[in-house]
Amino acid sequence: KILLTLGASALLTFAVATMGWLSFREVVSTQRDIVEDAVPAVATVQAIARLNTRTAALVAQLGRADSSEELDRLLRSGKEQLAELRGLLPRLDSRRIDPGLKSTLEATMDGIERNLERQAHDAGQWLQLREQERSTLAGQERAVAALMRLADSLAANASTATTATVSSLYPLLEQASARQRVLELLDRLIEVDVD
Repeated sequence: KILLTLGASALLTFAVATMGWLSFREVVSTQRDIVEDAVPAVATVQAIARLNTRTAALVAQLGRADSSEELDRLLRSGKEQLAELRGLLPRLDSRRIDPGLKSTLEATMDGIERNLERQAHDAGQWLQLREQERSTLAGQERAVAALMRLADSLAANASTATTATVSSLYPLLEQASARQRVLELLDRLIEVDVD
């Protein structure tokens, strides 16, 4: 009876040890999966999210670029960020990521790159149009200033001519016979001067 109890006890100990060993192997396997697969995948996804945020912020900056040099710098920066994003994709290969999701990410990055280039092109055209508008406006301002100088000159000439005409009419006023005609001429001259 003791032998049977000791045998049963040894068998139970062996069964518990085997179950413990199998459970321990499962824990080790799970830990390995976490350390080798899940943590790097999470780190990669976080890096992708950070780069995605930076790229989105860069797109907003493209619309506010003040020069073609700044626009070129922003476009280069955006392409560098997209290259970094593409560089992170292979890290997802061994991480049990759905291949369809990876191809979707690649297609999305292609779309982002096309949109980035299109927006940079559109912003470049807007900068050119703004520069043309400034140039045209400056030309119009110069033309208006020239017209104003010409108008001032013509007004000064007209004033001088009017003054000369009026001063030449005063001697005629002293002649009694031409007095009425001179007064009519002065009235007409005043009307023209006022107009």
